[in-house]
Amino acid sequence: MEKEIAIIDAFTSEPFSGNPAAVCLSSSPLNDDEMQKIAAEFNLSETAFLVKREGHENIYSIRYFTPTTEIKFCGHATLGSFRFIFSKSSISEAAFLTAHGLRLTGKKQGDEIQMEFPLYETELAAVPEGMKEALGISRINECGFCRETGMLLIEISNPLELRQLSPDPRSLKATTEKCNSVIVTSLSDKKEYDFLSRCFAPWVGIDEDPVTGSAHSVLAKWWSDRLGKEELRAYQASRRGGEMKLRITGTGSLEVTASAVVVVEGKMR
Repeated sequence: MEKEIAIIDAFTSEPFSGNPAAVCLSSSPLNDDEMQKIAAEFNLSETAFLVKREGHENIYSIRYFTPTTEIKFCGHATLGSFRFIFSKSSISEAAFLTAHGLRLTGKKQGDEIQMEFPLYETELAAVPEGMKEALGISRINECGFCRETGMLLIEISNPLELRQLSPDPRSLKATTEKCNSVIVTSLSDKKEYDFLSRCFAPWVGIDEDPVTGSAHSVLAKWWSDRLGKEELRAYQASRRGGEMKLRITGTGSLEVTASAVVVVEGKMR
């Protein structure tokens, strides 16, 4: 069965920046083993697999795989999937249904795409022993854990320290088995953004994720509560870097607006 494929740089308007995701669109569902092999072949942090729902022009099933495992939700692969679908048809709105019951909607907004993501709370948590040292952090303000995503969030005061972090993935992974990624965040040192972040996920085979949409489903509520704002601008300060606009809606979801660029497109046999 021939499959349509693409590599899309998400959360950026410039090629070769932001976070690259692979997208694979097939006419019928692939089995788990085939999806895992394709994701390993692309060897990007995530690959999204799309299948159009029968009888619907703009509703698709979506699943997400890293090179080593399936995950519940991936923000940048979702954005990349919307960009791919919109580039191939005249539709301007679409919905993705995940294997874990999420309904993700997206629509064109000029050159950007506006998406509705879940919004997640955190509970205060202790930093696992050795994690501060593994990350190379001098001082931690607060730590929270999101049960829905399995993400641990660590807030620090120094944005320069955040930008310079260079943790050893093996040492970081060895500090705990109770999370799948660690978000480090601080207030921004640049006026055009409200906060900065970086995301490390050696537990799922990703040393550092360049721009993590799903992490902002956690970060948005965290910083909204602390800054008293429902509209935020975020920058993920990885080497590739990426940005997005966030708005907490009246229905308790998160509106994410960002750009994405198709850099490779083709077919897979």
